[in-house]
Amino acid sequence: MYEWLFFLHLTSLALWLGGLVMVSVLLLMINRSAGEAVKAQISVYLKLTNRLLHPSALVVLLSGGVMIQQMGIERSMKPFWLLFMEQWGGMVVLLSTIVLGLVGRRLKKRLLAASGGDAAVRATLPFRAVMLVTVCGILTVLGVVSLKIT
Repeated sequence: MYEWLFFLHLTSLALWLGGLVMVSVLLLMINRSAGEAVKAQISVYLKLTNRLLHPSALVVLLSGGVMIQQMGIERSMKPFWLLFMEQWGGMVVLLSTIVLGLVGRRLKKRLLAASGGDAAVRATLPFRAVMLVTVCGILTVLGVVSLKIT
């Protein structure tokens, strides 16, 4: 069972990280002069985030938690990298999902009020910033876990 959870964990992590980077790049590449089409594009990216990225982040959290429980290592015996992955990784998942959800809801309201493509693209700035911080958090956890810092 551990092997399947590990596969699910890594697959969901790749989907989550790749999706965050992809949506961020797509938001940067939007043609500001397209007018109302820009709003529709941004709305599609928001739906993608809500329907694909948030669930994959939660699968990362749940599969990681179950795997750590299955290891059966006492807290005092866990190496630093495992504690870091458990605590910092869990915090990154929860905070990014909550904050991206709230900022995404606010972006949706701003898109309705935006009067053109340029204003709509400017409204995505907080959303892109949260995505960038999330990607940095994920890469930090991946770095510590990959190097197995003790």
